[in-house]
Amino acid sequence: MQKNNWHKIEGMPKQAAYFCGIKAGYPSKRHDGSPLQTGDIFRDNSDTYFEYVSPVSGDDWHARGELPPVGVECEYYWCERPATWLSGIIVSEGMDEECKCVCIKVGDQLRINSYSADFRPLKTERERAIEEALKIVASKNDNYDCVAALYDAGYRKVGE
Repeated sequence: MQKNNWHKIEGMPKQAAYFCGIKAGYPSKRHDGSPLQTGDIFRDNSDTYFEYVSPVSGDDWHARGELPPVGVECEYYWCERPATWLSGIIVSEGMDEECKCVCIKVGDQLRINSYSADFRPLKTERERAIEEALKIVASKNDNYDCVAALYDAGYRKVGE
């Protein structure tokens, strides 16, 4: 269950950055009015605990060869047959033996991984358009067919 970046915790939490108390609904700020932060905990009326995960954007974790931080929406390389990239959100991080690892939620499944090359940022609209154009170009034998196929697919200069 998730609402506004609150993630259900199985069992009782070991430690909370800040305990928001027992609430009937999802808190939108701390008791003192300050903003929520990753690690904040609250318990609902049915004794279920939830942890807040701050949304993250624009970080250059991928360029540094690091694992994505908690709260990042990214793509995960799923190596089952057929291998593909799937979108998900990083919901936790920790240590697995001697390696840092992260847990990504893809749909209703959780996957744990410690290999940074298996993660990448979500593609921009520009990157998606370029990939689509490259697929069209790769399927043609000569320049005329290539340009004609791009034109037919709607790729053309607009304005000056």
